[in-house]
Amino acid sequence: MLAYLLGAQSAVADPRLEEAKKHFRQGEAYFKVGTFDKAIEEYAAAYALAPKAGVLFNIGLCYEKSGNKDKAVEYYDRYLRDAPNEDKAVEARARREALGRELEERDEKLAKKEEAAAKRSAGQQAAAASRWQEAIAQYTASFALVNEPEVVFALAEAYRGKGDLVLAKVEYERYLALSVSGANRQQAGQRIQEIDSSMSAAWQGTGSKPRQSTQPPATPSLVPSIVAFSASGVALGAGVFFGSRSSSTDTELGEQLETGVPPLDTSDPRFADGKRDALIANISYAVSGAAAIAGGFLLYRAMKKKSSSRAASHTLVVPTASVNHAGLALEVTF
Repeated sequence: MLAYLLGAQSAVADPRLEEAKKHFRQGEAYFKVGTFDKAIEEYAAAYALAPKAGVLFNIGLCYEKSGNKDKAVEYYDRYLRDAPNEDKAVEARARREALGRELEERDEKLAKKEEAAAKRSAGQQAAAASRWQEAIAQYTASFALVNEPEVVFALAEAYRGKGDLVLAKVEYERYLALSVSGANRQQAGQRIQEIDSSMSAAWQGTGSKPRQSTQPPATPSLVPSIVAFSASGVALGAGVFFGSRSSSTDTELGEQLETGVPPLDTSDPRFADGKRDALIANISYAVSGAAAIAGGFLLYRAMKKKSSSRAASHTLVVPTASVNHAGLALEVTF
């Protein structure tokens, strides 16, 4: 509702005041029919003749109704500065605060648009110089600020220029989904068909003509067999050592048993030591034999890979040991 702003009529007519009243009443008439620009002109003329604060509120309201939020805030502020305690002050503050929030949001959007436009321009410059990765980064940042479909098309073109057809197709399809009537819809559809044809030809070529490896076959390694034979030798040596010690203990106990000097006691720890050494010797011989067989098998397989035209007829590995010597008997025929 418009405030009545011109005050009571004085006993002596004031020509300026009477003229202001005419402009004010004409402003009210324009306001009621929604002709806000004419209403602003009449209110301003009335205020110039009789500067009553309430007219400023009416002008602010007209600007708000017509969509000019900046001017509305300006006149609400002027009204509140001149008449902070009038009846319309509460309404003026509420309107001014609401418009202030809307203007802040508008300014933020404008700032984002300006930043997005700058990044889009930078992307265009990078694309013109074939700096595709830089262009992709700038277009991506621009779209993150403002969801502009044409930026997505530019992003797809950058991926295509870079040679990344998979991502280019993704962005072309996203552009078509975002832009119902975009200027580049037809070109985007053509690009997708070209990419599909290119990929299809590449897949067919891969299926009909498999790529031949130009690398020479790897040379078979003899290391595993050498390691196995070495382990066999170590185990065999341990078996000979513990077997020799067990045999020596057995001989010593046998001589003492025959002579009876000194008398033997079944609790003598040498009995347990001899048994333990004999057990370790037997286990070592078994491990040695298994490692030797594994080494022979690995050697056979390595040599077979090295020369597929010659197959091994047999491999024979026999560990040999006695008290005085230890060794391996290995026979491999190819």
